[in-house]
Amino acid sequence: IRRGSAVQKPEFKFRHLGINVNGSSAAQGIVETFGEVFGQEIIPLPKSTLVGREIEIMHGGGPGANGHICFTVSSIPEALEYLSGRGWQADFKTAQYAEDGSIKIVYLEKALSGFAIHLFEERGVFVKGEK
Repeated sequence: IRRGSAVQKPEFKFRHLGINVNGSSAAQGIVETFGEVFGQEIIPLPKSTLVGREIEIMHGGGPGANGHICFTVSSIPEALEYLSGRGWQADFKTAQYAEDGSIKIVYLEKALSGFAIHLFEERGVFVKGEK
């Protein structure tokens, strides 16, 4: 990722938008609407529901005043090195770790327009047809 002393920009791929909703009943209405209007698969999770792959409805809220934006990267350490040079730091209290001890998910300390930003590392493997 280095060329001389400069850190090259890693590839940030949009993964999903998380929308904070107050309560499960409100979340269910939004999920049903997104699913019906856009014909997306609905995938229930413990604290949220995915509508397709791009929308995550957070039942009890979550990081960010409005929600969060997730980007997939091939290497969280490389992405954080690049972002730190631009004034963006990881909030390591939010980190989730893989079995090997490496960071798989981490939020950044800053938010944009009420949306927290988090990085998701897919170990350089992207879903077939996405790269």
